[in-house]
Amino acid sequence: MPVYNGAQYLEESIGSVLGQSFRDFELIVVDDASTDASQEKILALKDARIRYLAHPENRGTAAATCTGLDAAGGKYIALLDQDDIALPGRLEKQVRFLNGQPRIALVGGQMQCFGVSGARAAVPLDDGRIKANLLAGAGNLYNPTVMLRRDFLERHSLRWQTGNKSAFDWGLYVDAARAGAKFANLPDTLVHYRTHEGQQSRDQSGIRPVLSAIRIRLMESLFPRLTADERAALEPLLQWIGPPILASAEVRAGLALIPKARSHPKSELGEDRVVVNNFLGACAQRWTQALSGIQP
Repeated sequence: MPVYNGAQYLEESIGSVLGQSFRDFELIVVDDASTDASQEKILALKDARIRYLAHPENRGTAAATCTGLDAAGGKYIALLDQDDIALPGRLEKQVRFLNGQPRIALVGGQMQCFGVSGARAAVPLDDGRIKANLLAGAGNLYNPTVMLRRDFLERHSLRWQTGNKSAFDWGLYVDAARAGAKFANLPDTLVHYRTHEGQQSRDQSGIRPVLSAIRIRLMESLFPRLTADERAALEPLLQWIGPPILASAEVRAGLALIPKARSHPKSELGEDRVVVNNFLGACAQRWTQALSGIQP
């Protein structure tokens, strides 16, 4: 659990882990140089399963997650944000699933939002559709629900990258898919996800170069027949959330490549190609409609 100035939520969040029906775990809380009462809140919770680690300076959530991973002694690594609540059976369900599915490297699940939003956040269950949804960068794996095999990360030298900024989780999943990981999501709601005004939000325009680099890595596997220049031309049209501002010539160049991208067969990743092609079709429709409002 990476923590940065989360004092007001920590008792509830940590308490949800300590109250799990599965009891054989360690909870590594990594304090990323909080300036509030986070340290006091954590240390006041007397449970031998809690391990408190602290960064001397703020390094970001990705670095704090890596610190926890490096200190962990467990076979499986479960993630939870400082302001979210794990349902009591969460760890038990995921451990049972991974024990019975040795080919699956990462398993997530569904979330129920609370606070500002009360929506249920749902993701697909099977590997093919999860990987297809990696292309959009949404609706694939919810980071606070994920449990993964530590040995898979170590075998492939995978880490959460600070350079990926707020997209560090998506970047890891793309890299894991390219390393041969199989994914799954449970149908169960595993986490209550807190929505509030103080949450970190993803400024898509501010991290566009990061998002582009991650998506192009994925596109190398999904669309090997496209050249590097063609992938670079198509990629901006695939930024569904917070799409970039493009000139009409850029839009037309990208649109011209969508039929070629849709002609690819299923790649070695094992993605659901119908889902990929439906997404490409939706992007084509969106930008074709947008062209009518762009000056030539």
